[in-house]
Amino acid sequence: MITLYLRADPSSVSYWEAWQSEPRVVTLHRGAVGEIGLTAAVRVPWWKSAEKVLAAEIAEARADGFGELVQTDHVQVVVQFSMGEDPAADLARVTEAEAVCEEVLGWTGNGQCDGHDIGAGTMTVFNETVLPEVAAGSLVEALLAAGHGEFVVAVRDGEQFRV
Repeated sequence: MITLYLRADPSSVSYWEAWQSEPRVVTLHRGAVGEIGLTAAVRVPWWKSAEKVLAAEIAEARADGFGELVQTDHVQVVVQFSMGEDPAADLARVTEAEAVCEEVLGWTGNGQCDGHDIGAGTMTVFNETVLPEVAAGSLVEALLAAGHGEFVVAVRDGEQFRV
């Protein structure tokens, strides 16, 4: 999968994604960062390879001004939970939260989950985002909908975190 971005201004970013979803199908997904956007399936003609169709779609997106973001274009957003009494339940909870974060950030073009850490009485899920305030709102909504009731979401601001 490839994800490309087009930044109109600091608060308005569009995303474009493409991947081979089936042997003869390339899926395209695009929209405004923070929104689910539109998805389309492109059938690969019998005389072409999926790789060539994907390459042509990528070239067209680049011609429209889309490109990669560098690491410094991403801002870390963390979700932190208190640990309970059951380590197995805690691991299941943080793993589920990770999956929710990956799902919501992926389908809204707003970044990706970057793993988790457990220790010192807390469980933390790390996310690299494009529009951090939008991502924080999306993450809160998705985690609450998934039944995760008590957590804190914070955006990295230099060396500090803003809750």
